[in-house]
Amino acid sequence: MSWDWNDSESLTPPWSEPPARIEAILPDDIGILFPDATKLKLFEAGTRVPAKVLKVFTTTQDNQTNLSFNLVQYSEESRRPPTRELGRFLVSGIQDASKGEPHIELLMIIDELGNLKIRARDRRLNVPMELKILYGKEDKTFAIEGESDVQLTFEEIIIARVALRQG
Repeated sequence: MSWDWNDSESLTPPWSEPPARIEAILPDDIGILFPDATKLKLFEAGTRVPAKVLKVFTTTQDNQTNLSFNLVQYSEESRRPPTRELGRFLVSGIQDASKGEPHIELLMIIDELGNLKIRARDRRLNVPMELKILYGKEDKTFAIEGESDVQLTFEEIIIARVALRQG
C-alpha cells in the first residue's frame, strides 16, 4: 500500500488502533449534606465518569417556595478529611402547595472533565426550575463582583469541578 503524503488521513498506518481512552473515576462519594448532618449519597466512590443521577425531592412545609442544597465530596475512609464542600445552591420558584405535594427532579451530571452540572424541573408542571448558586454561611445569593444587587439565576449550573483519578 502506498501512502499519499499530502493526505493527513493516510499518514496513519492501516494496522494502527485508535488511541486508548483513559477513563476517570470518582475517588470519593458525592452527596447532599442536610442540616442534621445526615448525607444522601448521589455518586459512589469508584463511579466512572461521565455519570448522572436523577433524584426527586419535595417540600417539608406548606407553601414552601424553594429548596436549598449543600453538595459535598466525602470519604468514608478515616485517612482522608471527612467532608469537602463542593457548592451550595437553591431551587426556587416552587408553586405554593401543601407540604409533600411538589415533586422537584434534580438531575446531576458529572462530565468527562469533572464538571458537576445540575438541572431541576417541577415534575408535575414539567417546567425547568430556577437555580441560584449560594455562597458563605448566610445563604446569600451569588452576585457579580461590584453588583451586589444582581442575582444570577440559571436553568442549568455547573456547581463545582470534582476531583477525578484514572480508572
